[in-house]
Amino acid sequence: MVQHTNPIVNSSSTKPFFIKDFIMPIAIIISILLGILIGKIFGEDAKMLEILPKIFMWFIKNLTPFLIFFAVSSGILSIGSLEQLRRLGVKAGSIYIVTAFFAVLIGIFSGIFYKPGLSFFVPEATPIIETSFVDTILSSPLLSLVVMTILLSVATLAAKEHYEKKLKGAQEKYAHNLKDNVKAEIIFKELSYIVQSIDRLISVIVGAAKTIFTGIGWIIWLAPLAVLGSMASLSSSEEGFSALWKYAPLVEAFATSVIFQFMVLAVIIMTVGRLNPFPFFRKIWPVMMMAFSTSSSKATLPYAMDVMEENMGCSQKGARFILPLGATINMDGTAIYLGLCGVLFAQAYGIDLTLSQYMILAFTCTFGSIGAAGLPGGSLIFMPMVLAAVGIPADGIANIVAVDRILDMVRTMTNITGDCALALALDSSEGNLDQAEYYTIKKEESENSADSWA
Repeated sequence: MVQHTNPIVNSSSTKPFFIKDFIMPIAIIISILLGILIGKIFGEDAKMLEILPKIFMWFIKNLTPFLIFFAVSSGILSIGSLEQLRRLGVKAGSIYIVTAFFAVLIGIFSGIFYKPGLSFFVPEATPIIETSFVDTILSSPLLSLVVMTILLSVATLAAKEHYEKKLKGAQEKYAHNLKDNVKAEIIFKELSYIVQSIDRLISVIVGAAKTIFTGIGWIIWLAPLAVLGSMASLSSSEEGFSALWKYAPLVEAFATSVIFQFMVLAVIIMTVGRLNPFPFFRKIWPVMMMAFSTSSSKATLPYAMDVMEENMGCSQKGARFILPLGATINMDGTAIYLGLCGVLFAQAYGIDLTLSQYMILAFTCTFGSIGAAGLPGGSLIFMPMVLAAVGIPADGIANIVAVDRILDMVRTMTNITGDCALALALDSSEGNLDQAEYYTIKKEESENSADSWA
């Protein structure tokens, strides 16, 4: 097999990600300790710091509609053409969505089993107004925005291909039919203008997505202040301080869900890819460790692409199209977390969800995880939409910010592992995988992978 090198991966410019991305966990830990200290020293006066998590959540809630539109539309438009979307894109997208849905179900069932919300501290909220499944779907503006964004994005790609085809025909007519030169030239100019306008629209959307993602990245840096305010408020009284020890059921439920999700991925590798899953998990661990330590999908994706192509025998189509597509629409760890937190807050507020509400929650979490893909703090950003879909107050979200940053490391690891597993399975199902390379275990393989990122 021809060996390929990835200049992005081998470049030393990626190493600073470790330094940069460790700043946030350290800042979160310092904020937790400092918040507890402030709460204990100043007592009830420390409750004035509740304004910090409220400001943080104000930014998150108000940016959610823009994030949904740009995250989903830029992901679809970046695919490039309807042909790719129809063939490999639809096949990959379908299995990604199904996997995300099962991940949500795992999170929901884990929440029902462990009941982490029964002992979870949340602020008071307004009463819940129950609605039917259909009413909730039709009345949810954010969920409607997701559906309409998908339709408009696909329509944009279809219009681009349609007018590009007509432009090609006009070019041929202009070149070979001399009798209609003037008429053909007018048609050619009109079609050129339309195609260029569509290309500009796509460029604007992709560029705006990058801009809004950058802005969200700045806002996420307010998280340590939100943690400080939340911890100071909680620890200002004995009742609030005791809530700090009640994160354990949430962590336990999430860890169990991740283990079950890895089992689901193993089954998919066996059924869809018809492969033994053990070589995958043996070779993917350096990618998992990098994702865990940096908590950054962007930092991990180039390395994951290289490992999939070099060590697992994936084709360039699998490693450089399916895998990035998965990073765009597939976030198993986020899906688990959204489903789990939906049940947690329902339990914390004493809300008994009906079967139809669980269905709505699962549906919304699935699309929420798609929209959150690639966004810093994406689970927190889309959680208000998830909770609102079943009438659960979002007031308590600020209380999980402290533990959220820690769990985000595990979520990122789960996300990138799921992307790689499904890319492997799909590449194998297309007959493009070098199975000899996949089943070859090189003794120095993991050592070299680890050393190159040391």
